[in-house]
Amino acid sequence: MFPLGAVVFPGQLVPLRVFEPRYLRLVDDLVEGHVPGFGIALIERGHEVGGGDTRTQVGTMVSIEQLSGSFADGWSLVAKGTSRIAVTSWLDDDPYPLAMVVEHSLDTTTPKDVAAALDAPVTSLDDHFVATWRTVFRNNDTIDNAAEKIEIPLPQAAGLDEYVGLLCAHAPLTSYDLQSLLAADSTAERAVQLRAALETKRALLGES
Repeated sequence: MFPLGAVVFPGQLVPLRVFEPRYLRLVDDLVEGHVPGFGIALIERGHEVGGGDTRTQVGTMVSIEQLSGSFADGWSLVAKGTSRIAVTSWLDDDPYPLAMVVEHSLDTTTPKDVAAALDAPVTSLDDHFVATWRTVFRNNDTIDNAAEKIEIPLPQAAGLDEYVGLLCAHAPLTSYDLQSLLAADSTAERAVQLRAALETKRALLGES
C-alpha cells in the first residue's frame, strides 16, 4: 500500500516521485516480483513521510504505467487507477505499509439511473448528457482554470463509472470531498454528490 495525501479514482493517471526508503523498497519489490501495481489510500491525518498516519478504508488499486530511476537514485513513476478497494485490515508497516483488501465495486448503474438521479432529461449517454457535465465544469473555470485544459474521455470510451470518476478526479474540491465521492455506493450517487459539491463551491465564492 502507498498512503497519499490525495485521492485517486479508477482511470486517473497519477505521477509519483518515490524517495523514502520504505517506498523505494516497495517499488523495488514490485519490479523484482513482476507485480503490476499496488494500493493507494488517502491519509486522513498525518504526513506522507515518516509514517504514524491515519488512513481511509476505501482506496484504489493502481497499475504502474511508466517507471524510471533506480533504488539508489529514487523512482519516478506514473500510476493509473484500475479498481476501487476496501481495506479490511491494516497490517504492520514492515517493510512498508501493508493491508488486507477486497475489491469494492460500485453498484451497477445505467445511464438512465444517472439521468434520473440528476433529474436530467436524458436516458442515454448522448451529447446532452456530456453537455450537462461540461456546463458544470465551465461554470467552475474561475475556481480552477485547469478545467479547460483537461482532456476527459467521453463516457462511451471510458465507461460510465470511469467517466464520472474522472470528472470527480479533476474537480476543484478538497481531498475530503473527493474521498466521499470515491466511497459513494453507486455512480448515480457519486454524480449527485459531485454536482452538489461543485454548486456549493461556486456558491461559497459568490458565483451565479
